[in-house]
Amino acid sequence: MPEVWSTGPDSSVVEVYRNTFTPWTAIRHWMDPRVLVGGSILGVEDWKHLQRDFKVTHCLSVESERSDDGKGIEDLIWLPIPDNGRIPGSVFLPAIYYADWVLTHDTQAKLYVHCQMGGSRSPAIGYAILRGVLCKTPKEALASIRRALPDWGTAHPYHFAYMESAENVIRSMGMRVRA
Repeated sequence: MPEVWSTGPDSSVVEVYRNTFTPWTAIRHWMDPRVLVGGSILGVEDWKHLQRDFKVTHCLSVESERSDDGKGIEDLIWLPIPDNGRIPGSVFLPAIYYADWVLTHDTQAKLYVHCQMGGSRSPAIGYAILRGVLCKTPKEALASIRRALPDWGTAHPYHFAYMESAENVIRSMGMRVRA
């Protein structure tokens, strides 16, 4: 189970924790009542914690640094993305299709989307899910990220590149989105 630090009352952040795989802290936050994004799942006990405390039922990992094999996750898809500023359509498409399947086939399902730290790749995939599955506007989707990460889009050079990639894929698919 992660070591957890407190978060502000107006934030969508539910955990800031020490990622024992790295020397840094990671974050977990709600982008939507059914979409939690964050950092690495630390092991079997951490997965049980996500299920028990946040009612997470499915997992979409975009972490390229390590897989979630052996952590007891039954409903898992692993689409590793290097943290290099580009998310190809070959990753966005299955991520959006999986999220659509999870969120439309079970109204009680909750999806955990994670990368290593929860600050770049998983919020970008969360953005794509909010845009391509839940039909949020770009402004609404970005606001969902910024409730937890106020400087997202300005603090790291890859953030807007990730959003632009998401928008390009969503439009190329002809998905029903709001402008």
